[in-house]
Amino acid sequence: MSKFVTLAAFTPAGGYSGALAKVQRSLLWYALQALGLTSVNRTTVTATAALTMDQCGVLLVDATAGNVVLTLPASGASADEALYEIHRIDSTSNTVTFAGAGADTIDGAASVAALGILRLKLPAGATVWRSGYLSGATPAAARRAIGVIPVTDRQTVVSGSVDAAGKANYLSIGAGLSVNLAATTTPVCLNFAAGFDASGSVDYSERITADVAAAFSALTASSTLFLYRDRDVASGALSYGFVATLAPVYNAVAPSAPAAGQHWFDFGTRQMKRWSGAAWVVVHRVFMGECVTSGAAVTSVITYAYRGEYDSGLFSVSANSPYSKNSDVGTPCDVNLFFCTSATGLDGGTNEEVPYGGPGDGPNSNYRGCLFGQSTRNVVRMRTQDIFQVMDGSGASSNPASGYLRIRAKRRGF
Repeated sequence: MSKFVTLAAFTPAGGYSGALAKVQRSLLWYALQALGLTSVNRTTVTATAALTMDQCGVLLVDATAGNVVLTLPASGASADEALYEIHRIDSTSNTVTFAGAGADTIDGAASVAALGILRLKLPAGATVWRSGYLSGATPAAARRAIGVIPVTDRQTVVSGSVDAAGKANYLSIGAGLSVNLAATTTPVCLNFAAGFDASGSVDYSERITADVAAAFSALTASSTLFLYRDRDVASGALSYGFVATLAPVYNAVAPSAPAAGQHWFDFGTRQMKRWSGAAWVVVHRVFMGECVTSGAAVTSVITYAYRGEYDSGLFSVSANSPYSKNSDVGTPCDVNLFFCTSATGLDGGTNEEVPYGGPGDGPNSNYRGCLFGQSTRNVVRMRTQDIFQVMDGSGASSNPASGYLRIRAKRRGF
């Protein structure tokens, strides 16, 4: 089929007004392109320049020839919303930087680096550009990151290396008072929740692709320390840090009488905040784990569970017995328990991991028993009671002395 529509020609006689309308035109044109009804007509930039409002839409940047600095249009250049979607199309180590014009800023900073795919938006009447992007060591790495980090998993590390049991293990004891981070073999991906704006949720994603010896260093001696990745709210600069003794709190209500340095993730605004001693200050921080130190060394490290979720798998249990599992979620969590009489999770091909609880769970429950559970920051504890009542498909019941339990724990509020 011949391609008979060009982007330049895809404009009604009356014309379009406003950058947003031009972007919408571009999106419709690309839909037609997917059907083979268009010819390619895109804006490509290869050198330092000042952008214009007419270039709003899809912008391809090729930095093969050298570093590129692109200055955005001044906020007063248009009364309409301005929107750019920028794609780096080279694979060099040269830098691409976007800068605000005059006093205009990008998320409060004078400029922002584009490592791959970047979206820049200036709401009508505003002087602060908003950015949304996926970072990576190279433009190719940034493009590969798309789809690897789901935006639905907010304020957490979402993937990285695991041990034989499938638990996160990218943090390890370092030399002296330090903790190492492993990311070369398996990148560590995390999402920073930054609240909401008029367009919905605001999140920033990072993909760490290289090992970092002593990522967390100069740790406080003889203490329990909570380790975080920080994204500077103003500049977007990334760093590692820690706070001693004060475990982060995740709740809809702020902690009462907080100590200076206390962190609180506000369920209402979906923002991490730090108590300065006088007020709660918004920070972009994801807690990655915790460690315990002696006078001169780190004695233990916990890497928090990916996405704040833990699954024990099936393990054998007996009636009237205590059990404890390390969930490593990093905060008290909600716990679901499942029981069956088969190590495979299947009983006669009919029942699989039926929810487990106290007598009288309901007329449709095939398994009944009692279990008292307690979830601390990193441990789920429970004790079975003196009855496992099992009912098969025919209605016949029995009371086995043992069975298999599965624990699924998830951080609260997410």
